[in-house]
Amino acid sequence: MVSSPQKFLIGPTAIAGIKNKMIKRKIIFIINPNSGSGRGLIILDKINEYNFRNSTVESYLTEEVEDFHQAIQTAKDERPDAVIAVGGDGTMNAVASSLVNTDIAMGIIPIGSGNGLARDLKIPLNVYKALYKIDNPQFKLIDAGVVNSKYFFCASGIGFDAHISKLFTESETRGLGGYVMLSLKEFFANKPKNYDIYINDKIYNRNAFLIAIANATQYGNNAFIAPAANLQDGILDITILKPFKFYHIPMLAFRLFNKNIYNSSKIEAFKAKEITIKLGGSDVFHYDGETYNTGDEIKYSIIQKALKVLV
Repeated sequence: MVSSPQKFLIGPTAIAGIKNKMIKRKIIFIINPNSGSGRGLIILDKINEYNFRNSTVESYLTEEVEDFHQAIQTAKDERPDAVIAVGGDGTMNAVASSLVNTDIAMGIIPIGSGNGLARDLKIPLNVYKALYKIDNPQFKLIDAGVVNSKYFFCASGIGFDAHISKLFTESETRGLGGYVMLSLKEFFANKPKNYDIYINDKIYNRNAFLIAIANATQYGNNAFIAPAANLQDGILDITILKPFKFYHIPMLAFRLFNKNIYNSSKIEAFKAKEITIKLGGSDVFHYDGETYNTGDEIKYSIIQKALKVLV
């Protein structure tokens, strides 16, 4: 039986929840109302309407950034079986980062623009199908990438994609179409940069359009920047995209979305557990859709099987 909804308060925002007292498994949903063009409130209604048979459920809905992170910590302190990120890759990253090296599983209801990790884990994009998987879970352990002391679980990198990620985050445009249009607009203004890349005790000096460091196979939207990547192998996949002409874009895009990017002459790929990239000046890098300003050096490493995920 489902009791009447209970309310929790974190900062100025109400946190609504429902509890099923008949079942022991405890699940807490962390909902980012700004993800998916404001679909958070709609998802909360669907969670409340769903007939959970195997789970006790609470839902935390927040609006302010400070409240969002406090909600994640509060959820973690309650020691549930799983904390579910309802949002995009940024929401996923915030929840997952708090659960690294714990026995609390992280789940996802993907409603963001890219949903890279969710797609790699084959989590349904349909909300009700995702809720069914959450109520009838299977689990696996995946690796956690580390970039300058920040965790990432899908992909990170520097260069053009980091530049676009920063602009995309700051704009009101959402979805794959908006991302593509922004990328085309910025292409001609972008200049490849020179990097010293330290991989497996060797130094590679490269003039690159972008450098992607991947834990999962894709950025999101089934754009497979590292189709050979494996979430459980304890290895990071490095994809270096060399400078190219505008007329190369259609073939590069075709290969990107068909898991065939490694066959391009413009691509160089490596695998390593630790990578250092020296930039020659400050720049911005991205990780799971978030961007961060850095100094003249970026360090990558990986922690194998550090996060329990619900799939």
